[in-house]
Amino acid sequence: MGYFYTNDGKLICDCCQSSHDVEKIPCPFGYCPPIALCPDCREKFKDKLTEEYHRSIGCDRKHNAFIAREKHRDELVKSGKMVRRAALAKVIDGKKIIHVLFDTRDGTVGYYMNVATYHAIPLSADATIDHYRAFGECWPAPASFYD
Repeated sequence: MGYFYTNDGKLICDCCQSSHDVEKIPCPFGYCPPIALCPDCREKFKDKLTEEYHRSIGCDRKHNAFIAREKHRDELVKSGKMVRRAALAKVIDGKKIIHVLFDTRDGTVGYYMNVATYHAIPLSADATIDHYRAFGECWPAPASFYD
């Protein structure tokens, strides 16, 4: 969810809706989105702004897991693998297919595949074209959804 602003562009506090001296307070671990707080709410909820609190709700662990996943993905691409970046369902000649974009060392490549092939691999996985080929046919597609 985004932030709320007054008609004259002042940030509104997420807790009390004040627009006086509101600031975005970041998560100490960079995991959860910054919260917009006025001075009174910063004082009132100061215990929720600490490293200790954010550690207790798992922000450090989740941030580190995210960094590890991104590093693994980057290593796959650097090793020459094509790793899924994005996908879009399309209808071509009356048939629903999935247009998948993959990151490579040299840029982006696209492939089409059947819906069942695409859904054979969880969205949370670093899926490569070889993973998809184990479940069905994949054929070349444009390297952009707009081509």
